[in-house]
Amino acid sequence: MIWADAHTDVLSVAWEGHLSAARAHPVSMRGAGCTLQVMAAFGGDSGSPVQREERMRAQVALFGRWRAQGLASGALLALEDASCYPGAECGLPDAYARGVRMASLTWNGDNAFGGGCMGDGRGLTAAGLRAVRQMGRLGMALDLSHACPATFARALEAALGPILVSHAGVEAVYAHPRNLTKWQVRSIIVAGGFIGVPRVSTLIVPYGGDGAAQWARHVEAICRWGGERAVGLGSDLDGSDALPGGIEGPNSIGKLESALADIGFSPGRRQAVLAGNLLAFIERVHLM
Repeated sequence: MIWADAHTDVLSVAWEGHLSAARAHPVSMRGAGCTLQVMAAFGGDSGSPVQREERMRAQVALFGRWRAQGLASGALLALEDASCYPGAECGLPDAYARGVRMASLTWNGDNAFGGGCMGDGRGLTAAGLRAVRQMGRLGMALDLSHACPATFARALEAALGPILVSHAGVEAVYAHPRNLTKWQVRSIIVAGGFIGVPRVSTLIVPYGGDGAAQWARHVEAICRWGGERAVGLGSDLDGSDALPGGIEGPNSIGKLESALADIGFSPGRRQAVLAGNLLAFIERVHLM
């Protein structure tokens, strides 16, 4: 079985010096059948702006080295909270030249681009609007993960290029500020975008619940709202230690497939969710 993953944080773990402990180690991912892995560079949620820039720059450079060594074959580079990239919106052409093909505006908190999902609810700023338009001109996909509703709506309206939510669940299945409302899900679908459902406990299931079954419920909800060809996996591996029992690493992909089978997904539908939809999105919007 092949599969694809719209969001992993292996670059952050590697930058911290813990690659051997990474759940989303590219060798392990490929060995488990992952044919495409998105690796996000993240400046972190602590330290000065200069320190965050340095972390993000170092992770982008690390991806470049991995690509030259063949370790990042079948991988795509993203920015998580693009406001941390050196030069912010003015630095996006440089990021694109270094291989970045998708970027989110925020992390959980507010920043120079707009409101994060756990911030004060502010909308897209003037700098954020410039960033959104710059991404569109470059052909860089706009990732609306972590954005608060006001920033999400304005960025969606202003977008000139491809749009996705690389890692978020469905609020109607499990309430969390990071998860998407029905309107947000439908908006991404109508825009021709993609939604990756994560494995993180705090987004999909209470502690002690059946993680694979609950993950499948989020997928099912998106399909029920018209997202049959727009939903897939955005695991968030290495982005959190809060992972449901049994689906902690790449070798547990079979449990996710079984959970989809248990709710009536045919083999073709299961393969679309686990790989086909993300691969089709990447090809359709020319990200690779």
